[in-house]
Amino acid sequence: LGEWIGRSRIVSQPISGIYFSFDTDGLGWDQGVWQGPYDPDNGYTSLSDDTYRIVLKAKIAINNWNGQNDTLPVILETALVGSGISMQIVDNQDMTISVWVFPETDISNVSLELIDAIRQGYLTVKAAGVWAGDIHTPSIETPSEGNRFFAFDIENKYLAGFDDGAWEKKL
Repeated sequence: LGEWIGRSRIVSQPISGIYFSFDTDGLGWDQGVWQGPYDPDNGYTSLSDDTYRIVLKAKIAINNWNGQNDTLPVILETALVGSGISMQIVDNQDMTISVWVFPETDISNVSLELIDAIRQGYLTVKAAGVWAGDIHTPSIETPSEGNRFFAFDIENKYLAGFDDGAWEKKL
């Protein structure tokens, strides 16, 4: 199904910092992906079923996108249901976009494999000719702590003030 849609399960992926490890922060239980007997230490790997389903849903939605910014939230919400994150594509009004990733609780609880798929642009929806960072890595930002960015005089599910909001960090 993935090849017919235009997205293979085998993807280029930096392997360091992905596989399960007892001694490495962020790669413990429910964080790292188990390294199979034929998975290399670097190069290409197969996406897990959960991440691959998210990537396929996103690709189907991207293929059917009409190019209008107001239709992006529905595409992203549909693709990311149950993933632990939500995303926003921010039009910078200069032929560039930024991708904002909002975890449900904290970014450390999100699958590292999914984060890497986002970094490589597998979930980035953009019109042709719009720049989204360098060739492989879109400009992806997430709150450094918690799940909301810091903002003055505004409070909603994405932005918060002094006690709850956090500065951004590159994903």
